[in-house]
Amino acid sequence: MNVLLLVIDSLRASSLRACGGGGTHTPFLDRLSERMLHFRRAYASECWTLPTHCSLFTGLMPGEHGAHFGSMAYNHATPTLAEILAASGFRTDLVTRNFVFDGNLPGITRGFQTALRPMAQGGAHPFALILALAKPRFRRHIQETGFFHAQHRDSGSFLSNFARSLEPADVLALDRVHGRINEHRRNNQPFFLFCNLYDVHAPYPPHLLSILRPFDSLEAALVNILFPLALAHLGRHAYLH
Repeated sequence: MNVLLLVIDSLRASSLRACGGGGTHTPFLDRLSERMLHFRRAYASECWTLPTHCSLFTGLMPGEHGAHFGSMAYNHATPTLAEILAASGFRTDLVTRNFVFDGNLPGITRGFQTALRPMAQGGAHPFALILALAKPRFRRHIQETGFFHAQHRDSGSFLSNFARSLEPADVLALDRVHGRINEHRRNNQPFFLFCNLYDVHAPYPPHLLSILRPFDSLEAALVNILFPLALAHLGRHAYLH
């Protein structure tokens, strides 16, 4: 038996035809829905990545595992799913470009033997330019908000890596998933593979080539240009403190 945990971060079930939604073209998921069990009522343990995934990995509620704002780490003694399966002879792989799993948050990737971060390749991306213009403000945001760990705040390369991680690259991530699955099958090796897809999550690109809005109207251009000013308000909700 092998285990594949595929999380399409921030994808609403109502957007999928297989779940009664409309519009979105997802032929693979449509075919898979004919052979899988649907849970019409499924609840996340929290509203954001770190505590929710830690609950998935441990079976603990956020109040128990403690991986949340403030700690930004998993320090509980309960073993993770990856640790349990690795100890049982499984190969454990992680594939995502989500910064929560980049290895800087202590404990959340415990048990994973390999971690792959497929990033988009190519020239300058519109978001990279905007982030460069907003670099001092965004660096201050990293220092002050509860979303980032001290390892991120002190890393000179984190800002550029974060900008690259927001460029659509789920196709590359799925290529890595297929590659690892085929490799493990050739080696007759049982595996646990966790993949967190990120294109839907952030920053909600309106099409494959645009991180923010297309520059096709004055209003859209204004939103893009003013984006750096919004950084001061991101992550400042009282919930974070």
